[in-house]
Amino acid sequence: MKRATLTALAFSFVLGSFLLLARRPAVSGVVVARPEQILPTMLVSEVVACFGKVRANFEVVNSSNSPREFVFEGAKCGCSSVLVDGRVVARGDRVRLEGGQSAKVEMQTNVPHQAGQRDYYATLSTSDRGVVRTIDLKSSMKVLDDVRVTPEVFSVAFPPSASQAVERTLVVEHAFRAGGVSEGPVPVLAGSPPYLKVVRVARQGLPAESESGLWRQSWRVTVSVLPTDDLTSTASPNRVIVSFPGEGGAAPSEAFLPVLVSRVGGVEAPKSIHFGEAPLGQSRVKSIMLRSGDEKPFEIVGATSASSAFSASIKSEGARVAHRVELAFLASRVGTEESELHIITNCPDAREIKIDLRGIGTRPGSDSEGR
Repeated sequence: MKRATLTALAFSFVLGSFLLLARRPAVSGVVVARPEQILPTMLVSEVVACFGKVRANFEVVNSSNSPREFVFEGAKCGCSSVLVDGRVVARGDRVRLEGGQSAKVEMQTNVPHQAGQRDYYATLSTSDRGVVRTIDLKSSMKVLDDVRVTPEVFSVAFPPSASQAVERTLVVEHAFRAGGVSEGPVPVLAGSPPYLKVVRVARQGLPAESESGLWRQSWRVTVSVLPTDDLTSTASPNRVIVSFPGEGGAAPSEAFLPVLVSRVGGVEAPKSIHFGEAPLGQSRVKSIMLRSGDEKPFEIVGATSASSAFSASIKSEGARVAHRVELAFLASRVGTEESELHIITNCPDAREIKIDLRGIGTRPGSDSEGR
């Protein structure tokens, strides 16, 4: 965003470049200029640049020939402050206007740094022929995301045996300010996890001017997702940064896309177990958990190893969502011993689970520190 553009926007807010409504008597003897104001649409980046401070200006006129007193009843949101003729007023403060006199009312609003439609209100009251009447002042504005990605959360769930990559499409919408553009900047994806790759980026039509000086451009981004071996039924949270370069050295505009990739079904188990070192004739024991990926109970039918140095003891019986298995390594010779443990289950998606086992046998009286 160019600095000149931001300066022009801020200047338009201060001057009250709003949608004007005709002057109309809200209360007998009182005229309010522009009691409802629609502020120009802003981008989130513009709200951040001006620290969220936006101003709307009103004028209250005592159109009668007699003095009139106005009471500030407060703002109907906790994020606005009101000034009358440059002085901050609090709830209950009174302002006296002589006949024909007017007061400048400024409503300052701290706009949240997020997209959405915002309505802000402030209320004054005055006595109208013995009856207390209220005067409502309202400002409205719309804030747009600079970058919006659909879907808002990228999620892929692979079946247990899947090994082939799948492609998914993201729609990226970019809102920006530029005059006389023919093409918008190209989106860039950064911080992607290793299993996600960008395949192609395609522009959908040319930028369209949605409001004066505000342009929109849509893109279709195709990504490839590869089911890696470390995926489980619990998706590890990742995020991808979708960004567009800023103009004139300005910071890029960006959005964060949560990425959830998992495997459904099957049985979750460690891929390998290392027992470390054990003196000849001694054992090392480790416990592992086998858990159903879809929370459905399963049974362990048996467990075997090709090497007598390794053994498995099932510590749970019957059908369960999770089973504890105790593994043991008995050092029978000096050096590294390796084998593969085969665990048989009745789970349709994981009939056989393979776990690589490794242990190191050492001479009696010595260990990893040489004692």
